[in-house]
Amino acid sequence: MPPSSDAPSPPRARRGAWRKFAIACASLVLALIAAELGLRAVQYVRGRPYVARKVENRLSALRAALSDGVPRERAEAKARKPNAPEPRVSHDVLHPYVGFEQSNHNDRLEAEITYFRNDTSKNVFDVFVFGGSVAGGFESVSSGAFHDLLAADPRFANRPVHVWVEGRAAHKEPQQVALLDYLLCCGVEPDAVIALDGFNEVAIGMQNVRAEITHLYPYLSAWLARAGGMERNEEAFELALDLYARRGAALGRIERLLDLGAARFAMTGELGLAWVERSAHEVTDRMLRLQTTLTASNRVDELAPPNLPGDDDVQVDRCVRNWYEGARSLAGVCRARNIAFLEVLQPTLHDTGSKPLTENEVSKGEAIEPWTTGVHLGYPKLRAAGKELARSGVAFLDASFAFEHETRSLYVDACHFELAGYEVLSRMIAPALLTEIERVEARRQ
Repeated sequence: MPPSSDAPSPPRARRGAWRKFAIACASLVLALIAAELGLRAVQYVRGRPYVARKVENRLSALRAALSDGVPRERAEAKARKPNAPEPRVSHDVLHPYVGFEQSNHNDRLEAEITYFRNDTSKNVFDVFVFGGSVAGGFESVSSGAFHDLLAADPRFANRPVHVWVEGRAAHKEPQQVALLDYLLCCGVEPDAVIALDGFNEVAIGMQNVRAEITHLYPYLSAWLARAGGMERNEEAFELALDLYARRGAALGRIERLLDLGAARFAMTGELGLAWVERSAHEVTDRMLRLQTTLTASNRVDELAPPNLPGDDDVQVDRCVRNWYEGARSLAGVCRARNIAFLEVLQPTLHDTGSKPLTENEVSKGEAIEPWTTGVHLGYPKLRAAGKELARSGVAFLDASFAFEHETRSLYVDACHFELAGYEVLSRMIAPALLTEIERVEARRQ
């Protein structure tokens, strides 16, 4: 039968289909633009205008925080297929002097030794930053803010500045003292040393006390996970495996969001950040469960000496004394080698009155009881001990109230902060270090 004269010709039908498709695409684009503009308008009216850089900074800070404290080596071994190549990643291993270290430490150390054997290093001003994970993010999260402040000083107009980050997640005194001595014995030659710490000493110190071991030992959960605790506890092993998988997934999401530039748009930035923060909360939850499991059933007394008797106030006094004596030891070693030294008491979220907390910071700042007890009882004592350090001749900077007048969100959890927080801290530390450098130079003359 001949085709009806009323039926559209195939080219006309295709043109109609493409027109509908184009209209649908245009409508979708317009809807997305309208949603984007609407979201930005709502945020502006609420007094919280969308800023892409803030979202990117928060994602970077979460990435740094998620890199802390996961006992990776055994979880990786379990997750790998039998014939799979060894992954080229760094993980935590036992260390005879500092408790635990990154598996790539020897490679890094060899690079540092090679650098200091080279005559060109004599013309560079080398600053080493010690402490826990907050010190570890001092340059990476801050995007070199501290370096730029030092390099802008006239005395370094013709001398490059190099900032070496030696902070280790969950490290506390006396690990900083041991690490500095170890590096010096290996041939590292810093011109200045900063200890950015205080939180881990009272928070992790009290966590150890709750687990009935000495506050002086390394972070108990990290120590047990690497000293054989997980092999004796299948539940802990499975928790560690789950923790590693969730942490890897969260870090992968952050990398994808940053690579795709999701923060450029309010819709994808806010949704992506909420997605990552949920993942980060799950990681934190699994970490706390793992810590509880490890400390409850792994024959702690075989791996570490018990804590001394005393109530919380007495125990915190001991933790603060550990920090105080660690600072004195660092200062003494540096003084003997004409190295400028600055002890800095870091800020932390649960230090009452140290910052007007935002709703977001409160919701993300949950911490376990030993940490909050350590901070509430310990920080007033740390400030008092810092004043005693200063009276004894040790350069001390109390940065615990660095955020006292900051109304914006800076913390990503109970102790870590994002780029803006590091920038505030850098503006406090740089002039204090420059003053100490001046004093050391005057002493040399």
